[in-house]
Amino acid sequence: MENKSSKSDTPVNVFQKAMAQLQPSAIARLMPGREAEAKEIRQAMLDTIESKTGGALFISGLPGTGKTATVRHVLHSLRAARERAELKHEFDFIEINAMKLSEPSHAYKLVYFELTGQRRSPNDAQALLDAYFAEPKGGRAATIKPLLLLIDEIDYMVTAKQQVLYNFFNWTTRRHVPLLVMGISNTINLADEALQAKVASRMGQRRVTFTSYSREQLQAIISTRLDGLEAFEPSVVRLIAAKVASICGDARRALELCRTAARVAMHAPRNQRPQPPPPPPAAAVGGVAGAAADGGESWQLVHTLRGHLSDVYDIAWRADSGALCSGSTDNAVFVWDMARTSSGSKAATTKIEAHRLEGHTHFVQGVAWDPRGVFLCSAASDRTVRVYRRRTGGSDWHCSHVIAKLDAPRSMAIGLGKAVRLFADETININSFFRRLSWTPDGSLLLVPAGIAAVPAAAAAVASSAPPPHQHQQQQQQQQLHCVYVFARNALHRPLMRLAAAPKPFVCVRANPLCFEPRPGADRAGRWLQLAYRMVIAAATTDSVLLYETDSGGAPIALVKHAHYAELTDLAWSADGRQLVVSSKDGYCSLLTFDADELGRPSPLVL
Repeated sequence: MENKSSKSDTPVNVFQKAMAQLQPSAIARLMPGREAEAKEIRQAMLDTIESKTGGALFISGLPGTGKTATVRHVLHSLRAARERAELKHEFDFIEINAMKLSEPSHAYKLVYFELTGQRRSPNDAQALLDAYFAEPKGGRAATIKPLLLLIDEIDYMVTAKQQVLYNFFNWTTRRHVPLLVMGISNTINLADEALQAKVASRMGQRRVTFTSYSREQLQAIISTRLDGLEAFEPSVVRLIAAKVASICGDARRALELCRTAARVAMHAPRNQRPQPPPPPPAAAVGGVAGAAADGGESWQLVHTLRGHLSDVYDIAWRADSGALCSGSTDNAVFVWDMARTSSGSKAATTKIEAHRLEGHTHFVQGVAWDPRGVFLCSAASDRTVRVYRRRTGGSDWHCSHVIAKLDAPRSMAIGLGKAVRLFADETININSFFRRLSWTPDGSLLLVPAGIAAVPAAAAAVASSAPPPHQHQQQQQQQQLHCVYVFARNALHRPLMRLAAAPKPFVCVRANPLCFEPRPGADRAGRWLQLAYRMVIAAATTDSVLLYETDSGGAPIALVKHAHYAELTDLAWSADGRQLVVSSKDGYCSLLTFDADELGRPSPLVL
């Protein structure tokens, strides 16, 4: 028989192999920098498999720190040990990604299907699982294999009642069921801050925290993945590791950069393959180090603002760039005043004064400065918007308005009853962590997302593309939809109007930085305010971007839907008002570009 040699490793084949081995989903032979974490996870699994005792393990850390990859690596090693008969007991493993569940309760039917191969509704699956994990009868105890359950992105299962999480962790306490529930979260303090006492007590204190990767660890990860494949110069690996470590320490970002470089090199002729860029200029003063040789910029850290006790969800600059505000999950808003000072011939320095603004009782999820520099607004998951301003003649801040309820319904059909909540709670908006409010460029209107409105069922059916109700039911039926509330700056105690309702929660609203001339022939009676110009507003729900203008009477003029695989998180307009950037939890940004004069001809802005 002729022995045919394998295909030689041409440059193209080398790059193809590199791209395959650098995929985050590929199971790595080793986990550099995660030996201690892997040991703890392995021990937790072995305790359940060998001792047949239930338990829980909470795994947390920033995205890209190897949490899921480490669990899969340990699982792969245990399966290999079982095949070699080094591990005596069999076990089952089930993995759930909570971000992919439309409802947390759907986890029941996924787990039951993996265990039995039978499909059931969430309610039936819950009852059947409760019986499955109960004390076994007859000889069933000997046939039950230990079960390792991994719940990735467990943050998405945190609801108001948290009943699903409670049930899963409560099943680990059943004496006859060897169940280990491993929850992976990107929020380090989730167990302490977001979980109810009944859930946290059953989760226990067994926890593994993953820190960001260092330069050396990222370099070792890339080298281990390549496994001797000479696709990159060592200096390239060092450069990528150093750059990523200085920014975020995300291993997935480092692998993505390597795959991109391999893809570019694979398709480029050998004599045209990209060369490393020239080093940045040596002189660097302030934040921008100056223009690089290729026309770009190099940046360096100028200040680190410390004060918040937990994650920062939103930031906003004052119009004159003299102050920065930030909102955090520590329920506080910080104002950072930047004051330029100079001494003699020395260069100007920046003195930063911090002010802590309190009052919210839950996470602050959006902040916004008034363009006129008077008001500072914040929106939180306590269902309130607080409006702050400085005291006359002083530097102290005080809360001048708290927007939460409406005493009496108006023609906008906000709701029924004496006092109506204006904003959604976490049970409605649980998959989004943002309520990014903003002002119009002239400072006349405050735009607040996360609003809720009770509208007639017929109108709700149109907004959600659902069949309308029967005619005799329309008079009494009301359905709650989501909206953006509009407040006039001189009447912040109640909404001026609301933008057209949508079936999904609004997470962000941004006004175009330009004002535009009124459209020819537009009816002045349909405008929100009698102004000499028109303003354009972009609002994002969890899956759509809607465009409004002040001449449209609150109805959207454009809709962009399902452009991303995950929930939307933020919007940003370019300075010329012709581009809108949309960000999402899927890790990508979309760019909506408008032709010249498509939105209208710019008009002078009057503050």
